[in-house]
Amino acid sequence: MLGSGSNPSFENGCEITNNRDYGIVVFEDGLFSAYYCLISENGDGTDADGICNLGESYIRYCQISDNNFAGIEVLEDSWADLGYEAEDGWGFNAIGNNVVWDIKSWIEDEVPAYYNYWGSNGPNPNKFYGNIGYAPWLGDDPGLPWGLGKSVASQPANSDLSLYREGVRKMQSKDYEGTEKVLSEFMSLYPDSYYWRFAMNRYVQIMHILNKDNETERIFSSFEKSKLSDKNKSYMIGIKANFYRKNGLNAEAVELLNEACATAIDSVMCMQFKFKLAQALYDLGDTSLAFAASRNFISQYPNDIHSRIMEVQLARFTGEIPAIPINPEDTPVVQVPTSFKFVSSSPNPFNMSTTLCFDLPEEAKVEIVVYDLMGREIWKATKTNYTAGTHSLVWNGTNNAGHIVGTGMYLIRLVSPKFHATQKVVLMK
Repeated sequence: MLGSGSNPSFENGCEITNNRDYGIVVFEDGLFSAYYCLISENGDGTDADGICNLGESYIRYCQISDNNFAGIEVLEDSWADLGYEAEDGWGFNAIGNNVVWDIKSWIEDEVPAYYNYWGSNGPNPNKFYGNIGYAPWLGDDPGLPWGLGKSVASQPANSDLSLYREGVRKMQSKDYEGTEKVLSEFMSLYPDSYYWRFAMNRYVQIMHILNKDNETERIFSSFEKSKLSDKNKSYMIGIKANFYRKNGLNAEAVELLNEACATAIDSVMCMQFKFKLAQALYDLGDTSLAFAASRNFISQYPNDIHSRIMEVQLARFTGEIPAIPINPEDTPVVQVPTSFKFVSSSPNPFNMSTTLCFDLPEEAKVEIVVYDLMGREIWKATKTNYTAGTHSLVWNGTNNAGHIVGTGMYLIRLVSPKFHATQKVVLMK
């Protein structure tokens, strides 16, 4: 599940469990929040997290447990809030039993995770990586009842974060005029703050809600001439590019990101701009350049989480995840399956797309067809000759004409010369 330039929120009993890879991925410019959710048992057989955070995440009253790598991983240049010291900001999450790390952080700033339950023995420092603020914590499981009687702690001393959080609270309560005022004050007072880019991202969203997009360009121009840190100026380029894309100014976004890729201040920023550039090329409708940018990105950053998204995007257009050239020295040893198998589609039920995986013990020509319950053909992937191994392709919920199909149950049929199988999937909108 992706939050790239969006503000998704999961609430009230939502369960994100048993995904073969990451439970949730929050990308740059994504603003994600979760309340009363179960995030558990994700990363089946892979080093994947319950939550992989590259944007901004707020987690409250959630259980984050039994994920195959980390409960939540906070990557460079992102921020996550799992509970802070002021009484109205306590976490009340239950976090534990994740295989390697409960929280893993790559950022220098502290990841606040105050007033959470870490199990009957309290937090285990060996399950934290990086600068994690986990004390004080809850001595009892907050599951039932929610909220425990604890002494009120003081507000953190760093005034920039306090003011930014005031803007966040106003945004969450839908006081958009108040949010605009607080965030504008924050950005003017703290141009070098680590949280400035998050404030600008939210500010642009608020201006859109208030139908003030025409003023956003003026805001960008004013800060381009101000004494922003070099890093915050670079982040503003990415935010500005997203603003162009949302307003249909795709050519302007491509031009801006091409320039940004050439002038990025560090390798991480360069990677983020290249990812955004590929998305902008898709928006522009130049699929040949988008495909080339995507393949180049995957080849350059084969182990980065962004590359997985690139592969899914390519699959939506081509029907098959492409084979990307890699360094032979980095090629892993692949075990050839011993039997034919049509692995259960994931996710299922699904909302936008589902991945179809199958095992082949030998080379075979495979055809995959989607039918409705009346037996009518809905979508068919191009019949392809596959080598022995495990393969996957994506059905994005469209018919052969490229139109999105309706909510309901569908039958997916895999046929090869020596094997055939059918499974059911449910599309839910």
